[in-house]
Amino acid sequence: SAIIKGSDRSETKSTCDSILKIIEGKPGGTPIDYVINLRWANLPSIVDDANVVVIGKRFHHSKKGDLKKLHIRFIELGFQVLEDAGQFGGGPLTYRLTELARKLGNMTVLEITLSHCIAENHDRVAEILESLTIL
Repeated sequence: SAIIKGSDRSETKSTCDSILKIIEGKPGGTPIDYVINLRWANLPSIVDDANVVVIGKRFHHSKKGDLKKLHIRFIELGFQVLEDAGQFGGGPLTYRLTELARKLGNMTVLEITLSHCIAENHDRVAEILESLTIL
């Protein structure tokens, strides 16, 4: 099952609380296996903004090979992949989701930041969403 929740970019406490409450409530009685915080950002001009996907490494909870598999898949799709230790994201929502995942045990939490150009391209966003099925 999947949940798609739009929220504010600043990830306020109330937004974080709301999303965690949904996940802890196990919608439909089904345990949540994966939570992907998919964001967009205006990246620095030195980065090829039209083709960049950033995989957050500051806060994540995943199986050993998941980040590598995703990295490879994004490259196969023609994206430039950057890894982030907090420069582009890793905010309060992903941190709190990671803490929840550690408590629950078997939930994967990842943060992916898209360039603004990619976020506006529906076909590219669809490719990214489809690629998450390899996890």
